[in-house]
Amino acid sequence: YPTTGGAEFVELRGHDSWIGCLRFSRDGKQLLSAGHKQLLVFDVARRMVVRSFTATEHAPETHGCRGGIDAVDWTADGRRIVAVSRDQQARVWDGASGKLLWSMELPASRTRVEFSPDGAVLGLCGNGGASLRDAANGALRVALTGHRGRVTAIRFAPDGRRVATLGEDGWLRFWRTHDGTRLGGVRGHEGSGRAAYFSPDGRRLATCGEDGRLVLWDVATRSEVWSRDVDNGYCLAWSRDGDRLWVLPLDKQVWCFDAVSVRRRPR
Repeated sequence: YPTTGGAEFVELRGHDSWIGCLRFSRDGKQLLSAGHKQLLVFDVARRMVVRSFTATEHAPETHGCRGGIDAVDWTADGRRIVAVSRDQQARVWDGASGKLLWSMELPASRTRVEFSPDGAVLGLCGNGGASLRDAANGALRVALTGHRGRVTAIRFAPDGRRVATLGEDGWLRFWRTHDGTRLGGVRGHEGSGRAAYFSPDGRRLATCGEDGRLVLWDVATRSEVWSRDVDNGYCLAWSRDGDRLWVLPLDKQVWCFDAVSVRRRPR
């Protein structure tokens, strides 16, 4: 859909079952799409699949993972792609050739994954907490401990120096990327937090939770800038200029807010 409003849209076909996650490339020309045993890359302009990724060279029918895929990401340069699936596996592919570079079994299920801006670190979270791993081979760098229960979101700041986590305990916590030092936190939501997203300049961070609140935080002071009621919000995204904030609730709508005036804007 166009971000400026209107009813026009592009439909991309290629999956034969449900789709669980999407991620645009940084230049917006390609779309990474994953779901039930399938991981596909679409050329947006040509509206066609240009690459698919297999778990092993001997099992091309899996198209990616042996279970549903819960989270995907790719590096800023598009050279590597990661997927985390319900079989508790993390897999990283070469983004150009589709070759599987490495895979590993995770100690617990993970439902979120993100590359650091420089592509050197993988952040993962889910049941059993959150961790930072070496993106080259999956080796554990540091476990981020402190949340009670499942960690529902993990996000790197745009400069890569900090990482934020949000948990079902409602806490928003900040950590130093290179050694996992806890930098502070705040009780962000009553009940579980659901999603978190840094603004493009890294000075603000938006969260939403099951308490029905969308909250904008000042990262430096960890104080609330504003909040709005958004029932059942579970997914967030910023515009690249930082002026607009999109929220996806469970009511099958997409809400767009002006990040300064906090007014709802046309999509």
